[in-house]
Order: sequence, then C-alpha cells, then structure tokens
Amino acid sequence: MSSLCASALQSLDDCLALLCESLGKLKAAKSVDMAAVIEQLKVAAESARIVRESLSSELPEASWQNREELDALIERIQQSLDARTLEQLRSRLLALASELERGRIVHRRAHRVSELNQLRHRAINELRSQAGLEGAPQTLPGPQADQWIEWACGLKEPQDAESLQTLRHGFVHLDDFVSNLEPNMWIPAESPTSETLREPGSPSDKTQEEQSRPETNGFEEKPQFPGVLDERSLPALESNTPTPNDVPPPQTEEEIQRMLARERALLDNMMGLDGGPLHQFTTGVEQPRVGKWRIPLATAAVLVLALAALGAIQWRSHRNQADFHPPLPQVTPTYTPVKSPTPVVPELVQIKYFNVEPKVVEPGQRLTLSWEVMHAKEVWIKGLGPQPILVRPSGIQTFPVPRSAPEVVLEAEGEGANNSAIEVRPINFARQAEHR
Repeated sequence: MSSLCASALQSLDDCLALLCESLGKLKAAKSVDMAAVIEQLKVAAESARIVRESLSSELPEASWQNREELDALIERIQQSLDARTLEQLRSRLLALASELERGRIVHRRAHRVSELNQLRHRAINELRSQAGLEGAPQTLPGPQADQWIEWACGLKEPQDAESLQTLRHGFVHLDDFVSNLEPNMWIPAESPTSETLREPGSPSDKTQEEQSRPETNGFEEKPQFPGVLDERSLPALESNTPTPNDVPPPQTEEEIQRMLARERALLDNMMGLDGGPLHQFTTGVEQPRVGKWRIPLATAAVLVLALAALGAIQWRSHRNQADFHPPLPQVTPTYTPVKSPTPVVPELVQIKYFNVEPKVVEPGQRLTLSWEVMHAKEVWIKGLGPQPILVRPSGIQTFPVPRSAPEVVLEAEGEGANNSAIEVRPINFARQAEHR
C-alpha cells in the first residue's frame, strides 16, 4: 500500500484506541474532555475516508463489511503491488540485455573488439539470469535501456559512488563491461522505424521520379502559361505592311516565286510605277534616264519594309512580356498592437486548521497531527526532529515525540514573495501537566 494509506490506517487505529480509552472512562463514570472526544471522532472519520479512497484507486470493485475483510483486502492489494514491482524490475533487466545484444562495438583493433564482445556476452547472461530468479532481482540503477550505456560510461567517483557501489556488488560482469568501454566505442542499435525508411537514392524513388516526368517524345516541351496568348493568335497589325507571322514559310519553289511576285507588285504600287516585274531594274540593258532612279528607290523601299517588320516583331515581343509579367499588387502594411500580459497575483497561503492530539502526552505515546492548508506550494512540520518534515497540504499522521520537543510547528509557503503562514502548538507531557 502507499505510504499515505498506511499512515491513515495507523492514525485510524490510534484514534480508535483513544476513543476506547474515553469510553472506558465514561463507563467508570469519570469525566472526559468532550471537545477532545469530538476531535478524535473527526480525525478517525478523516482517516477512514483516506483509507477508502486509497483502496478504491487500487481496486475500484473492492467491498468489505468488517475489519477482518478490510485487512484481507489490504494484504491482497499489497501482494498485487509487490508482484507489479517485481515484474517491472525484471522487465528493466531484460530490456537492457536486449539493448546490449542489438548494439555493436567499434575499435581500430580487432583483438580489442573481441575482448569487449566477450565481456558484453557475460553481462547479457548476468542480466537474464538475474531476471529469471524466483525472488526479487537486484535493482538496476540508472535511466532507461536506450540511454543506460551513455549514463554508465559517464559515472565518476566520488560523485556517483552510490551507483558504482550498486553495480559492483549486484552486477559484477555488467560493471566489468562498462568500466572497459569508452562512449565513442559503442554504437547503439537503430530504432525499428528508422530501418524501414527508404533511402533517398533508392531505385524505387528514381522510378517514381521518372514516371512523374511528362512524355516529350524526344523533344523538350515549352511550358504553357494560362492567360498568355500565343504570338500567332495575336491579330495582325492594322497596316498594309506584311510581317513574318502574316506569311507562312515557303514549302515549294512555286510558292517562293509567287511570294516574290507579290512583293514586287506591292513595291510597284508603293512607288507609283506602271507595273512590271522588279527584275527589270536589275538587268544590264540601258534604260531611259528617268528609270535610273528606280533601283535606289526600290532598295530604299525594301529597307523600309524590313525596318517595319523588325519594329512589329519588337512590339509584339514587348507586349507578350507585359502580359506575362503583370504588375504586382500593392500591399498596405497593417499594425496590430500587442497587448501586454496581465500580471497574475498569487493567492495567499491560509491554514484552515492544525490539531495536535492528545493534549497531554504520556511516556512512549505517539502524537497525532491533522492539518489542512490552502494555496500552499510546500508544507513542513518542524519541532519533531533535527530536520523539518515535508508533508502534503492536508493529511493526518502520527509521529514519535522526542522528550526535548517543547512545541510542534506547521509552516507553509506559497507562490511569490512574503507569502507564508505558521501555526505553533505546544506539547504537554504528563509530568509537566501534573506539575502545572
């Protein structure tokens, strides 16, 4: 059972003994202190409540009718707790044995690795032998199994003398293995989840990556952007100037000749000529004096057409870029004020009651204390020994009374500065009371 339940059960027995003594005095027609009797009844009822709650937390379906059934139930729960503690000790030893078995040792010399592996196998066998004993195994100090080697390799004397002493006497082979092992020589076992993770460069990743790529049939596809019109879908310029996009690429010699003829006719119309093919200006036959100006004019017309076509291409390129890069929206920064946190004022410590029974202490008699403190962080009982006794904010406990103790003090401390409370109760011994 827990220490609180055992203390409450002892307090219940002490209060009942005092009540029986008071009943014996009443039976003999002697006077009794009614206030003390009532207080003893309250303490006994509170102790009984604590015992009931402790039993219900361990065994919710528990029920009993008398003290014999209560004692049998407490013994049953105690046996269950002992079995649970024994199983936890064995599981801890077996977990460390498995951790040692799954890890590995690294060293630049193979002979050194072989020696340490022999020590490791002896430690594993020792741990499993301890776990298989019929009685309670030795208590293994230190953290959980996955952190135990690192902890054990960092033990030093005299700071960790108690843990080292426990290993030397309870686990000889384990202590021998750890004392010969350096932290950088031990490689712990990987967790099962990390072993199942796929490496980044595995073939399955490459296969999925290749499947996710679009099929291009050997050619690189250009990215398609929604909302951006293709250059060929733009309307033709509102002019009579032909552009490269207006004329499809020639496919045959006949089409090329027809295209040249159209260009020559266009030049004739622009220059106001009577017609006739442009090649008449390039022949070596002597022409009239007026016709000598036709060749420079035709050349100038061709340059003008080329410049116009180049300007149209540049204009379309600029327009496509403007459509592809729309202006970024302007974002107006907003400011949100930050509220400063409201300081929390701790509640004041309050001692609701602090009772000491019995009022007069006989030689060898124990003292029963009951108390309840509100809003306390730590509660101590002072005056019953050389050191203060740390207790819970509320409870009932019995203590042996030193002969030199003049008083008992209940001191509580809460959150924050200057937040404490103290209650003092005198201790009256039998001889002092008679003397008074």
